[in-house]
Amino acid sequence: METRTNGRVDSTATSGAGAINWIERKPPTKFEFGPGAVLVGLIVNHDKRKVRDQRTGEMKPVNRYTVEDAETKERVFFHATVQLDDALGPADVGRFVSITCTGEDKEAGRNGNAMKTFKVMVSQQYAPGWANDGTPIGDDDIGF
Repeated sequence: METRTNGRVDSTATSGAGAINWIERKPPTKFEFGPGAVLVGLIVNHDKRKVRDQRTGEMKPVNRYTVEDAETKERVFFHATVQLDDALGPADVGRFVSITCTGEDKEAGRNGNAMKTFKVMVSQQYAPGWANDGTPIGDDDIGF
């Protein structure tokens, strides 16, 4: 089946700057932190989502971070725990991060679930192309 948009059947286009190079962007996959798991990459998004509480069935807000993996360049996401929320925030979008799941604390968990513990490292500088507030640099940021 062929889909047409504005009469085009392929993904070639040009702009005033020349040809546009396209890449397919797939939705991020969920990164599961187990003991010893490490995630290294660039935080590209932070937003709030609602997820169903497995105990109560109610929807609750959680912080979701999307990270572009440093090795694979694939985008993954994770829902923040209290410890991750204490270490990260919206201002970290555009910074590199290394998150290691260091284990589980059975005493700090509830309802039989152990609380995961983490070591979180964040780059002091923003990645090239990101403004100091964590948003990508746009035309308005460049003084001509």
